Amino acid sequence: MKHPANRRTVSGASLTPMIDVVFLLIIFFVVSGSMTRQEEARPVPLPAAAGGEETENRQTGKLVISIGEDGVLYVGSRIVPPAGLKELLLREKGESALPLEVRVRADRNLPWSAAEPILLICAEAGISNLSFSVLPK
Repeated sequence: MKHPANRRTVSGASLTPMIDVVFLLIIFFVVSGSMTRQEEARPVPLPAAAGGEETENRQTGKLVISIGEDGVLYVGSRIVPPAGLKELLLREKGESALPLEVRVRADRNLPWSAAEPILLICAEAGISNLSFSVLPK
């Protein structure tokens, strides 16, 4: 005869599926949070503008190019030499199923001559959807 104290009973729900779901949610939010911060990966004081319009969320592939106060180009947090920018734009344009939109974030103290080459490189790469980030006056 078996003693009732030796019997094991399973009660309650298993926590393993719940832990798996929570772990996947954590991964999702970490990855999506890093993607939304990619544009501001390099802090750049933006110039103020009296005119302009706010852009709505269009169905485009976005590439953000930041120009630091020293004139160095950044795509996200990576430094990109001006000679390699056209190759990067062509690669991004080819990989994206959506039209590529380039947003330029330039330091407010930079002269126009620092941003002008980016316009020429975008034109050579066949990118016509280009905008500049500014602050309202």
